[in-house]
Amino acid sequence: MSYLFLALTCAIVALSTSYPTGAPKETCGTFSANHTGHQPQSSRPNYELTVSQSNAAPGSALTVTLQGKGGETFKGFFIQGQNAAGQPVGKFTPQSDAQTRDCSAADDSVTHVSANEKTKVTLKWQAPASYTGKVVFRAVVVKTYEQFWNNILSNSLNIA
Repeated sequence: MSYLFLALTCAIVALSTSYPTGAPKETCGTFSANHTGHQPQSSRPNYELTVSQSNAAPGSALTVTLQGKGGETFKGFFIQGQNAAGQPVGKFTPQSDAQTRDCSAADDSVTHVSANEKTKVTLKWQAPASYTGKVVFRAVVVKTYEQFWNNILSNSLNIA
């Protein structure tokens, strides 16, 4: 009986701490937290994804911010800048609270480095030098293993 209890406890701990050091590469294709046995929340997210400008020149450096409304916390995130076809564009700069992922190109996505609770992350993103058009930032935000939201979208950015 004690072995069963130990096995169940280990399984629960493993589930509650999955991906504590960032979203896996598979997130590039699914754009979901993929937490076994759980579906994304259908409720309105209490998180806001914003870009520092609505217009920028090709090659410009911008700030992208993910923040919980009213101090709402989150543990994990995965963010991309995407063109109208939903393809990743631009590149993020790694920093102390965020690491990059290479989905279609180097550093085109960004994720958390720890499962510590956070209320806000501020990220640096660079527009491609040869791209003009609209970009929308898209996020997956994880509050707990059971609670996550897909498709949190930023305001639109026009690169011209």
